[in-house]
Amino acid sequence: MFIADKNKLYYLFKTGYTLMFLSSLNPWFLWGGASFIALFQFVISAFFYTLYPSLFSLSKKNIVAIYLLFIFYVSISMQAGGALTNLLSFFIFSCLLMIRDDIKIDIIEYVSKVFAGILFVSLLFFLLNYMFYSMQFVYSNFREQYYFKNYFVFLSPEIDHAYFFPRFQSVFLEPGHMGMISSFLLYVQRFNLKKWYNVVILISALFSFSLAAYVLLFVGVIMLIYFKSKRLFLFACVLFSVSISSFVVYNWESDSMFNKLIVERLKYDNGDIAGNNRYSEDFEREYETKISTADKWFGWQPDFLMYKGGNAGYKRYISTYGIVGLFIVALLYLSFCKGYKKVSLSIFALFALAFIQRSYPFWASELMIFICGLPLFVNSK
Repeated sequence: MFIADKNKLYYLFKTGYTLMFLSSLNPWFLWGGASFIALFQFVISAFFYTLYPSLFSLSKKNIVAIYLLFIFYVSISMQAGGALTNLLSFFIFSCLLMIRDDIKIDIIEYVSKVFAGILFVSLLFFLLNYMFYSMQFVYSNFREQYYFKNYFVFLSPEIDHAYFFPRFQSVFLEPGHMGMISSFLLYVQRFNLKKWYNVVILISALFSFSLAAYVLLFVGVIMLIYFKSKRLFLFACVLFSVSISSFVVYNWESDSMFNKLIVERLKYDNGDIAGNNRYSEDFEREYETKISTADKWFGWQPDFLMYKGGNAGYKRYISTYGIVGLFIVALLYLSFCKGYKKVSLSIFALFALAFIQRSYPFWASELMIFICGLPLFVNSK
């Protein structure tokens, strides 16, 4: 008989998923450990599946999703390599798809608590460091692309910042990564701020000063209000519009951190939003050339180290995996919604919005939030 609270193997099972979740965000203490974590979770999942087969079911609801998941990992392996890790990931997430919904909910809530626990400790020392006492640090780098001052409980960019404190990123690689995933976690839990961990996640997302996170939080709140009441939705839209417009006008020329990192990036400049600066000019030129050729269907796998500056977003995804790869990932995430209420499609909409700027559908964190968050979202009020 399976009793979750007393089962040590189950504890290892959900801890393994939690490590995969965290590893996809590249915390400094897991750098280089993704393959080992995947292998660990594969072994634990295989044991758990063998000992408790009644907890898993291969139904019409998930068989299509598992088939698409296989195609998804095959396409990634063909275009970007990593066949062994992708094979392990296919089994791991197939297990997650087949497991009972109540266990999916327990896993995502456990992940949220661990994530919030890390953020709480990190944010506490982050504020203490910049407000009261300067802590000791060492210099660290990730693949010689990201350079940090490593305070062990949080990371800070090596370059000097222009404000009282830098953007908060906890122990993770980028503030935007942490902010985006925080927004997803809050949405699938319908912003339930009665839970301590959701309060911590929300505060941390705000301290990230990530424009993407702010937009996702705003859109998420608006969608939830719409589901509750269309009249309330219209009132909220007017109230939000007036409040934000007033705030932006008042702070338009301010030198505050919020104005520089959020408001000014919303300004319309040269036919586009100033904050939509995800691509370097040399990559843009190559993309515009290649997208009109047959390379667009399966991608042309560019070496992104050759470009000046970073490149992230849907254009990078298309250049690597092609329009066919984009179609596969869209079908995959839509298939996750099969068997749930239509309101679940709002999660897909939020993920699609984030995909425009941060295209990481293969991240364990995104897959887990979508798969495990769906039953939590549709059964919450």
